[in-house]
Amino acid sequence: MSTKHIELVEAVTKRHTKEASLETAVVNLCSALDLAPEQQWETGTGPVDTYLHGRRSFIECKATGKLVKSQLSSGGKQFEQIRRYIVGLRQLEFDYLQVEQSQNLEWTAILTDGCLWYIWKWQDALGALEPISIEPQVIDAESNPNLLLQFLNNLGQDGSKPLAPAQPQLLYAKDVAQLHTIWDQVRNSRAAKIQFNLWWDSIRASGMEYGDEAEAQSMFVRHCALVSFARSIRSALLDPDGRNTVERERLQTQGFINWVGQVEDGSNWIRDVQIKTDSFDWRKRQGDILQTLYQEIVPKSQRKVYGEYYTPNWLAEMLVEEVLDESWCRDAMQASLRFGRDSDLSKFRPWGVLDPTCGSGTFLYHAAKRLHTISGVREFELTRVEQADAIARLVFGIDIHPVAVEFAQTTLLRSLPAVPSRGDSALNIWQGDSLLAEWGQGMQEIDFMRVRPGQESFTFRSPSSNRMFTLPRAFVKRPEFTRDMKRFTDLANGQKDVPEDLIADLDKDDHELMKRSFVELREICAHDGNGIWAFHVNNWISPTLLAERKVNRILANPPWITLNTIRNPHRKETFKDLAKRLNVWVGGRRASSFDVASTFVLQCSNMYLDESQSPAAWVLNAASISAGTWQNFRIQLYSQHEQIKSLDLSTKKPPFTTAAAAVWYIGCESGVRRLSMKSNKLRIEASDPWSIVKTRVLNLDIDNQQNESTPSDYVSTQSGRSVFRQGACFRPHILVRVDLKSLSLGSDGIARGETVPSKQAHWRNFSAIPFTVPRSWIHDVVRSYDLLPFAIRNQCSKIVLPLLLEQQMMVPTEEAMKVDFWRDVSAKWEDSPTNKAIGTPNTLIDNLNYYNKITAQVKVTERHSRVVYNEGGKIVRAARVPNTRLVDETCFYFDAESIEEAYYLVGILNADSLRQRLSETRETDRHFHAHLWRKVPIPKFDRANSLHLELVKLVQKVEMEARELIAQHVDWSQVRLSKWIRNNLSERLLKDISSTTDELMSVGHSSD
Repeated sequence: MSTKHIELVEAVTKRHTKEASLETAVVNLCSALDLAPEQQWETGTGPVDTYLHGRRSFIECKATGKLVKSQLSSGGKQFEQIRRYIVGLRQLEFDYLQVEQSQNLEWTAILTDGCLWYIWKWQDALGALEPISIEPQVIDAESNPNLLLQFLNNLGQDGSKPLAPAQPQLLYAKDVAQLHTIWDQVRNSRAAKIQFNLWWDSIRASGMEYGDEAEAQSMFVRHCALVSFARSIRSALLDPDGRNTVERERLQTQGFINWVGQVEDGSNWIRDVQIKTDSFDWRKRQGDILQTLYQEIVPKSQRKVYGEYYTPNWLAEMLVEEVLDESWCRDAMQASLRFGRDSDLSKFRPWGVLDPTCGSGTFLYHAAKRLHTISGVREFELTRVEQADAIARLVFGIDIHPVAVEFAQTTLLRSLPAVPSRGDSALNIWQGDSLLAEWGQGMQEIDFMRVRPGQESFTFRSPSSNRMFTLPRAFVKRPEFTRDMKRFTDLANGQKDVPEDLIADLDKDDHELMKRSFVELREICAHDGNGIWAFHVNNWISPTLLAERKVNRILANPPWITLNTIRNPHRKETFKDLAKRLNVWVGGRRASSFDVASTFVLQCSNMYLDESQSPAAWVLNAASISAGTWQNFRIQLYSQHEQIKSLDLSTKKPPFTTAAAAVWYIGCESGVRRLSMKSNKLRIEASDPWSIVKTRVLNLDIDNQQNESTPSDYVSTQSGRSVFRQGACFRPHILVRVDLKSLSLGSDGIARGETVPSKQAHWRNFSAIPFTVPRSWIHDVVRSYDLLPFAIRNQCSKIVLPLLLEQQMMVPTEEAMKVDFWRDVSAKWEDSPTNKAIGTPNTLIDNLNYYNKITAQVKVTERHSRVVYNEGGKIVRAARVPNTRLVDETCFYFDAESIEEAYYLVGILNADSLRQRLSETRETDRHFHAHLWRKVPIPKFDRANSLHLELVKLVQKVEMEARELIAQHVDWSQVRLSKWIRNNLSERLLKDISSTTDELMSVGHSSD
């Protein structure tokens, strides 16, 4: 054995006070020996520390001193843990068809503290509950490292393929760039243009647009690559031996990716992608792994536009476990099996679980897995194919995004114990608008379909030729509609005669309608150059039929997008109209921040659930619990359903890295709960299974009335307004904000430098503007970027502004216009489209000082009693600043009556104990504004109150620490630096601030 291997064994055998440390050392050793170790592998009875794929072996680790010899025999706690894992793993292996070829390899179970390795062998038989020998083989790795290495190297192999990579984007990293090159070669061909336009129509139908054609073409190629990857994986699942070349070709030529295989380089690209895909086992890898592929290939900016915050596997698994209870799983499976025997829909309706915004299929994956393990289907004398058929009949998914549907179909297929008898045709996942939001609104430019539940016919339109064809309900409702529609379309595309055998059984009117539709479809195919209409018809008609059929469970994470991010005007108006019909519309200033996810909850619950109390779970933005923009949603939800429960996931380490989340349950039970971490030191990864996460969190009841508090003493009893005011709007940045690196303050009283570029529309087209102005025009300003916990940056942002601080007034316009820079930027403002809105001041200075927001801030006093906190974000940050320091619109400020009061307020706003409560005061997704003063009863500072003075002393100490920490990392971002400050401030002082704040809040308002 090599020196490296011996060193790795030594790392294993050293003292490990923590189990995780030993686990890491074991994984490093196994990786070096090419044993393909998998950490925290779910067995169905709990996660095993290290699983060796293809070796039928696992290793369970214990910290030094935690192995107990008396527990290593039958009945002992540690032995029984090993036995549970063996039973669970054997069952999981048995669930996969490809394992049937190698049933004779024994199972190896290992328990170790690093030094001593206890090894048991089990027969590969589901009924074998005892090891071959109750006495384990023991290897002393510390004394004989070579013996351990020899044992590990001799572990047998079962002949299975390697597990699919947990991060499949690494497998396909180079393929996207290659497909871009191929597209550049064919983009001007007629066929390629047709496929591109087909895709773009589909994207526009979902409500999204791209800035220009170049951006759209780049995204088109990415989407084509993603669809091809998903279909390659599906081919590997459907046809693991690669024998069905016709079916594989069908998958790679259907829809808008058809252009890829029409050129030699594209055909070679498809072949190469398929070859490497075929080399992996895609079913056995646990969880929805395709979501990471999408997240890495599609830019974050585009995912944000779609509101795509993918559900972590652990959260999906948790919700599936809660909503799909054991009784429902068993009853649903019985109904599915009955339907499989006699095809009587009345006996089957409404059994099923739906995700109306299924994305990559995370919920569908875990729903299918739960049905397989909990429903009892494995207890029946059924083949795995029959089991897969029964499960597939119960799982439904809809998504308007064409790539999401491809991913979801592949993900669901991965979750099944085998390929269903009808292949991927058995998967009830469709591309369509699950909202069916345009009932009765007529045909629009981007619509494929005009239809509503209950209609007797279904009309489709080609966006390219504007021709239409109509299908009668009698044809659409056939059991073999998908097959018949494909043949109908193929014949039309081939310019053949109408297929009389397909329509002979229809009545006279429907028969004539189908003949006319065939002629129209033939013309459409000739004009469009493709025959993909069977694909579109099936996808867009299915949500309508499902709304008639109903289901009795829903699990969903609808898109988190506000109305102002929807780029397509028609889709935006559709959402607005639907929101009004559902009585959740929020108009006025809040209209642009209206979250369309609320419409999905109400509309889909009403349309697809068979009863108002059928259980459902919806993952939404945490703002839905308390924000004002969600108030109408909460009113409607509680009025329409008897049992409503919310679960707040906005812990210190929320499940989504970009936004805090909440779950709304329908028909489960009533209440308000919060999922909190047991310890701040624990972490949750998106890939963690629920079996691990549930050991790290607490599910707590919270007070449902906590947001109905009396206002703070810092709210006027007359006006109801807080004493805190929002800063001034120093925008556009290109006109007034200083690039600090360019700034030179001359001894001649002149300041020279440049402004910073803007990100706003129109202004982002301007280059930095040089300035030469009086030095007195350069002013410090506190922005949210400058504001940190308990202190501000040593060097704040600066603006160039004709403001006379000592006189507390703006420089007279006539004087200011004598300065070239100010004359130039003023002209740019007056010529811009930005100032053309009604009510917008005409001059730059009037716009900046709108409602005197600048001059109202100017104070002569130099005392540091101005308290500033951030206007938005996840966590409140507050600090003291000089009263002469300007504040921009990203912060709120208040000039305290004394420095002591300023310390007091800074302490309360930064207190860890109030963090959750302050976050709950937000009335939009991210903004605190001044709402917190009306909702949290913060008492007025009182010098006679010893608790108040104690808090002042604590904050004085923490402020000094914070300033020292800030000086160490001046170039760090606000988020990174704020987090580092909180983690490195005195833990004792922070705890004292929190406990003191808690105590003074419980005492209540001051007496004056």
